[in-house]
Amino acid sequence: IAATILTILFIFTVAHEIIASFITVLTRGKKPTKSLQHFLIVTAIYLLNLGLIYADKKHLIEWSFFPFSLFLLLSISGVLGLWGFRQREPQYESIMRADPFGIYFFMALAGISFGTIGYFLATANDPVIQIMQDAVLYSHLGYGLIFFIYIIANFISLLGANLPVHKVLYKPVTMPYFTFRFAGLIATFAFFAYSNWQVSVNQVYAGYYNALGDFYLSQDTLLPAEGYYQRSVFYATRNYHAHYALAELAASRGEFEKEKQELQRLADGRPLDLAYLNYSRIYELSNSWRDAARVLNMGLHDFPKNSLLQNALGLTYAKLENGDSAVLMINDARNSSISKAVAETNLMGLSAKFRVAFPADSLVGLLNADNPGVISNALALASLQGEPLFVNVDPGSDTLLTVFSAAALNNYLLNHLDQVDTALVSKIIGLGRRPSNSHFKDMLLAAAANGYYENGQITKAFKLMHEVAFLGQQPGYYNILGLWALEQGAPQQAAHFFNQALLKNFNAALFNRALALTEAHDFPPALLAWDSLVKSHDSSIKKGAKRMKALLTVSTLEALALSDEEKYEFSRHRFSLQQEEDYAKFIGTLSNPALKVRAIFDRCRQLEEADETEKVLNTLTLAKGLQLSDKNLFDEVLHLKLRCLARQKQWPLLEQQIHSGIHFDEDYRQDSIYFEAMLNELAGKKEEAAKEFEWLASANPFFEDAVIAASNFAGENSQDKLKPYSILVNALDMNPHSVKLLKAYFVQAAHLDFDEPAKETLDKLHTLLSREAFVQFAKENPDIFEIKQN
Repeated sequence: IAATILTILFIFTVAHEIIASFITVLTRGKKPTKSLQHFLIVTAIYLLNLGLIYADKKHLIEWSFFPFSLFLLLSISGVLGLWGFRQREPQYESIMRADPFGIYFFMALAGISFGTIGYFLATANDPVIQIMQDAVLYSHLGYGLIFFIYIIANFISLLGANLPVHKVLYKPVTMPYFTFRFAGLIATFAFFAYSNWQVSVNQVYAGYYNALGDFYLSQDTLLPAEGYYQRSVFYATRNYHAHYALAELAASRGEFEKEKQELQRLADGRPLDLAYLNYSRIYELSNSWRDAARVLNMGLHDFPKNSLLQNALGLTYAKLENGDSAVLMINDARNSSISKAVAETNLMGLSAKFRVAFPADSLVGLLNADNPGVISNALALASLQGEPLFVNVDPGSDTLLTVFSAAALNNYLLNHLDQVDTALVSKIIGLGRRPSNSHFKDMLLAAAANGYYENGQITKAFKLMHEVAFLGQQPGYYNILGLWALEQGAPQQAAHFFNQALLKNFNAALFNRALALTEAHDFPPALLAWDSLVKSHDSSIKKGAKRMKALLTVSTLEALALSDEEKYEFSRHRFSLQQEEDYAKFIGTLSNPALKVRAIFDRCRQLEEADETEKVLNTLTLAKGLQLSDKNLFDEVLHLKLRCLARQKQWPLLEQQIHSGIHFDEDYRQDSIYFEAMLNELAGKKEEAAKEFEWLASANPFFEDAVIAASNFAGENSQDKLKPYSILVNALDMNPHSVKLLKAYFVQAAHLDFDEPAKETLDKLHTLLSREAFVQFAKENPDIFEIKQN
């Protein structure tokens, strides 16, 4: 209370200082001319602008020419008052001297005043802010008009004679200084009275109770705080501070209807654009988008062409799937400098949401290409369009990312997965791991993992994505790991990742888990999984679940009556690797050549994963005479044959095939490196082979042939006797169900006399291999099995 009174006293004290400064500026020169005319013109312009601001506040006219805040006006007056107070020394010299005590007194009063106003501004105590603004305006008008009369009455002749009036400004001869002060106070209060002084008094009370409410709220004593805020509203219904506080308190108790009422009172009683924005937000939180649009339209009725409301309404229309209206409204919001950047960001985002056909790079040219939000959304749009967008998103050495720059990095990686810049990926990982960017860590590391995966660095991709999934507790990332494992031919590991996602209530993984269990031929839990999906609300999932459940329970004889598509699915899952003749007979009933070739190839992949190379080649003969119209399938079969040649060590034939014009695109980059490494080793090019095997050893644990070859090469060429073993251990850590890796690991463990790991691995192989396959494995390693028998 005391600080508020002193602040108003200070405002009244310096209210005339700007007009006084006109006198100082105009009469201080060596040879001033036309001082009176200049003073009259400048003062008239100043007072006229104050009058227009007053008329604008009273809604008599609309005037915004005067560019200054009223508090800036007070700040200027306060600074000028430091010199003015010294000039006024003749008026109070009997009480104190200006130097130094008068100046100390003035500066102390100014410090209290500016500190008090700063506190009210910092706490957004709008009733008191309003009364302070009124006090500044009314006092500058009241004291300014009377001070103008004071100058004319005392010094008009001196001004007309161009004399230095500033030296005698506070030594009046006609109108005493006290008369100016008293008349100025009356004029100021006249403005208050004309503007309804009771409102001003109530604003003081409202601000006081707001401050009390803030104090108790800071002490977490909510009941008294709420009571003071309600009392504040009683004194000033147009009270943003109290209404917002009451709305927040209601929201903290879950009383959302009460929160809505408080925000509605603001919009109804003293509308501002922010009131409508907050009021509409209540409806948005409950997905009542039509009500939110209604509120924002009300706001635009009161504030036509308000860019903040236009932008918010555009986004609301987007939620209502009204794309045309959304784009038009947000495009209008671009016309304001306040919301231009965010509107352009949203405009590009809407283009992605509604998948416009207009090229993303052309849209970037039309909008602000320097806006990181626009760039981020443009990259998303380009990815949806299947086109690369070449823009600069490198953050350099900055350690602090914004949401826009982080999203731009994420979207750039996803947009350029076919040509990953590994240096940029490393930089993104570094930025994501910095504490200053912790909010964006999961997003950036997940994007980097995608980059590694597409670049063929599968191990790095899995480790990075698993880190994100585990530390960030994001079940969606476990789902991605499961999909990757399925793609790499490891359904057991995929099922494990999908289980992790389901433990964290990521229900979208239910279908994927059922698929992984089916691919792993783990039929009892697979049937249970499909059975649960039969009850799904998604009609497509429900239909697929019924179909898969039927395929897993139908007999082979009944399957002969199925369609070719269903027979294809049946052949993939229902024949064990030992049922060669039954499988061949069943495949012969397929009439669709494309499906028949696909089924044969899928069978070959299963046999390859089981390390049954001879059976792979025998099964491929079933496709003899069939035309391969699918180029992708043709390439898959071709590279499968090449891998079989490498396993059989038919090096001349392999080299001949490789140099016969076979193209190794990005999908078969690892195959190319593997074949080159094997051939370089055979040709005695140890250095080249060493580099290639070093990369293959850690690149992809699901490419078992390459990992085993790298382990064998290390065993023959490395001084570290444990290196071959370590290579296999690292691969098995990520691909623990691989028959090939388990066989190679058992051999290494046995040679190193690691009996316990060797025994555990052998037990696992017993469960994974058929009796015939296990006997064959024993025959291939007679020395090891002899040791075991001893």
